[in-house]
Amino acid sequence: MMSNGKPRVGFIGLGLMGAGMARNIARAGFPLTVYNRTRLRSEELVAEFGGVTVADSPRHAAESADVLVSIVSDVPDVEAIYLGTDGVIEAAHSALTCVDMGTVGADCASRMAAALAAKGAEFVDAPVSGGVWGA
Repeated sequence: MMSNGKPRVGFIGLGLMGAGMARNIARAGFPLTVYNRTRLRSEELVAEFGGVTVADSPRHAAESADVLVSIVSDVPDVEAIYLGTDGVIEAAHSALTCVDMGTVGADCASRMAAALAAKGAEFVDAPVSGGVWGA
């Protein structure tokens, strides 16, 4: 599913950390689809970078992605975006690698990895630090 030689990226969570990360991905020219519960944050990225697509759900963000990045605040939110109604799991495919950058702990990460593996997708637990300026 590469586009112009670059993997297609889905990005979920456009809070203080995620917005900066998504901007860097867009600046680097990766095809980018974003999802945020507050749609206005997604639309701000579209206004800033014309090629960004807004997803209606986590499932939609994952459908055409090669790499899906998520950075949301806590375990219930991670479970909802990955396993909930219209979640990533509904669009998981064998070419998908999911990278969760929240700090959710080993139990949650293991559950997400097992659920996605059953669909052929990969899950990487990659919590970040450094604050907003690092994003």
